[in-house]
Amino acid sequence: MLIYRITFEETDGQVLVRSHSFPELFTYGDDKEDALEAARDALIETLAGRIRDREDIPEGLDPAGIDPAKEEILALPTRIELKVSLYREMRGQGVTKAELARRLDRNQKQIDRLLDLRHASRLDQIDQAYAALGKRPTLQLVGA
Repeated sequence: MLIYRITFEETDGQVLVRSHSFPELFTYGDDKEDALEAARDALIETLAGRIRDREDIPEGLDPAGIDPAKEEILALPTRIELKVSLYREMRGQGVTKAELARRLDRNQKQIDRLLDLRHASRLDQIDQAYAALGKRPTLQLVGA
């Protein structure tokens, strides 16, 4: 599961948000709730940037032992988690977007959309991409 911790810091009437996993993630809000919403968007944009720039994406962190006064857990929506995990698997196997397109008999634009975190790719397309890598995603339910 890709779960990331974020930290909050109140300063000058704003709540600043940072992430140890992603030093480039920095955002703020008027209050903790507003900052949390901004952090979710910032995390998705950070991940999208790392995919675009072909950079590593770190493992998710163990949520145990957080300090709820200063930290919060950000879990990704399922479709985004599947796409990020697909990207990580491609990198792990050394499979480029061009190679995945060849394996799926698709064009490069379709693979770009498959890895676009804002694009609502169909789950069957994501399943096919995993199969082309010799993998199958599974679903795990955890407490909210």
